[in-house]
Amino acid sequence: MNNPKYIISVDPGLSGAAIIWEDTKIVDGIQWTRESDACEFVDRIRAPESIAVIEDVTQSMTSEIKSAVKLSTNYGFWRGLMTGFDVPVVAVAAPKWTRPFKKIGESLTYAQRKRRWRIKAKELYPKCPYANEYTADAILIGHWFIHCETAQLPLT
Repeated sequence: MNNPKYIISVDPGLSGAAIIWEDTKIVDGIQWTRESDACEFVDRIRAPESIAVIEDVTQSMTSEIKSAVKLSTNYGFWRGLMTGFDVPVVAVAAPKWTRPFKKIGESLTYAQRKRRWRIKAKELYPKCPYANEYTADAILIGHWFIHCETAQLPLT
């Protein structure tokens, strides 16, 4: 599937989020806290031309065991959810999708980096009502997929 009509970009982090794209436009977003919310969100688009792009956190560099388990659980939940809805999944490691944005996050604390991601998401999609500190990673994952992975276009 070269250019899917719908893309679901997912940040399965501890306060993760997901964004639905139609072609290259953001049409919906969610900061999920309950699994039922995520299920209802994905159920909104039951289109055969859909694909999910999920940040692969299974190789997370976290030092806390509890955080690593939670990240892996969230990642596994989203993979399973997409499988249940017959949505193909592209797993992308954080170093790959963040590479075009590296200048944003170099030498920053976690909070500073998250703030910069939010600012970048709002710069790229100024009219998007879903661009906030929770959804910024999911927006940038989708942006990376659309502009770098599927079209091989530069982000700048």
